[in-house]
Amino acid sequence: MATDSMGSELQQRDGSTLQFDSYPRNREVREEPAATALSANLCPPPPSMQHSYRLDQRLHMLRDEVRTMTRDKERGEQVWRDRLQRCQRQLKAKEEEMSRQSQYFENFKTQLQHKISLARDREQSLQNRIYTLEKQLLDMTVSAATGLTKISAEREKERKREKRRGGWQWQSSVGNEREAEKDIQGGPVKDATQNPSEARLQDFILSLQEDLRVLLEREEHGMTERRRLMEQLQEAQENSHLLGCKVEEMKAEEQQLKLSESSLMEEAGELKEENQRLKQSLTDAAKHTATCPGTNTVSHAAMGEVLPPVHQLVAAESLQDNTEDHSSSAKSENPPKTFKQNNTSPQSLSLTKEKLDEFKPETWCSRGNLNMEESPSEESEALMEAYRSLGLGDDLKALQDQRDRLEVTLGKTQEQLRMMAQENTRLKLQLKKDTEKEEADAQQGSSKEEVSTLPTSDRGEDELVLALNQENRALAERIQELLAHNKLRRGDQEGANTSEGAYLRARGRQSHAEAGEPGTRVFDYRTHQED
Repeated sequence: MATDSMGSELQQRDGSTLQFDSYPRNREVREEPAATALSANLCPPPPSMQHSYRLDQRLHMLRDEVRTMTRDKERGEQVWRDRLQRCQRQLKAKEEEMSRQSQYFENFKTQLQHKISLARDREQSLQNRIYTLEKQLLDMTVSAATGLTKISAEREKERKREKRRGGWQWQSSVGNEREAEKDIQGGPVKDATQNPSEARLQDFILSLQEDLRVLLEREEHGMTERRRLMEQLQEAQENSHLLGCKVEEMKAEEQQLKLSESSLMEEAGELKEENQRLKQSLTDAAKHTATCPGTNTVSHAAMGEVLPPVHQLVAAESLQDNTEDHSSSAKSENPPKTFKQNNTSPQSLSLTKEKLDEFKPETWCSRGNLNMEESPSEESEALMEAYRSLGLGDDLKALQDQRDRLEVTLGKTQEQLRMMAQENTRLKLQLKKDTEKEEADAQQGSSKEEVSTLPTSDRGEDELVLALNQENRALAERIQELLAHNKLRRGDQEGANTSEGAYLRARGRQSHAEAGEPGTRVFDYRTHQED
């Protein structure tokens, strides 16, 4: 009988080791329950020592978990500290860049204002010069006319004086009559020659006055047109300055979005690493819970007791089930007696694959979150509480909300860029129309007039308009580049999201397929008992 009982115990121990060798665990974890089972078979320890041994194992596990949690916490604090320093450096560099750009725009604005003031002063001086020259021309024409009249009067007086000084010589009457006739005929001729010269002089003076009036009207019209063009130029400069400021703001927003996106990617990588660590810890816990029931079942089998289910043995790993261990140990003392009395009904242990699936990490972790609804046992509830205490679910929700907000802000930024591009094109068209109109007016004025008005000021205005057109073109090209860059980044992000979603769906289908495969491994001890 002793040899038969020893053989049955050895066969039960071999069956239990074969049963639990199906679990994926290390050689050390496999050898430990065998050694404990051998010691338990040789000299079965009392229940108090078994309970203290389980408590020591649990305490060792808790210490390891506390160490790992402290290391993870320190590592996370170091990562956040490095990230904060990096963000501060980037913010400082961005502020310096913004200050340099604002200084550049201020200097450019002051230079433009200085050039405009110089052009206005030049225009005013040229206008004053034209007025003085026209006045001098009018004075010269008037003085010339008055001088000619005075000269003709002086000549007439001189001729009369010479006649009076020469005296009269008595000649014959015929000679006197001839001289008288000559004098009578010479007077109307001299009056006729004097009258056409005065008429021509008056006509010349009137034509000069008419030309002066026309020139003054044209100058006044040119001044009004020049004022209008200067106002339009100033408005275009203000609009270009506003567009430049808006572009800088959008660049800053884009940089912030890039920084937030990089931080989100880093956080996602950290979350993935933490998820992998949690999966590894869960697999280790599952292996440990799989090894602990092996020792208990071997010891109970040595004493001829009935083995409890697997999920009850796993529940014994929590601190709250210590009283249940006492009650189960107290209750398990009666079945051996009944088993010894009633040998006709031996108990068999059946460990199915459905119960083993409860310890797989795929049933606990799916898509970065622990899914505890499929295994509503006590150990799953304890793991769920531990997962919630880490605050990973709230972090994932916060990350999703932040991602949605970033997508909304990106859409708004793209809409603003589109509006700015439309405004820039409209301004370019308006400036083009103004320049074309200016050129047409200049050509028409040059064909009708012979007087050129302010070539230097027109050249300066043309240069300013060309500079503004070039700046607007550069702004439009930069806006198009920003739009293309944002579109590419958005496409890359969508592709990454779709690939990640496909990978997670494939993993989910694989885990469900593995969970749905039928198959059980039943180890019956009835044959061993009969032997």
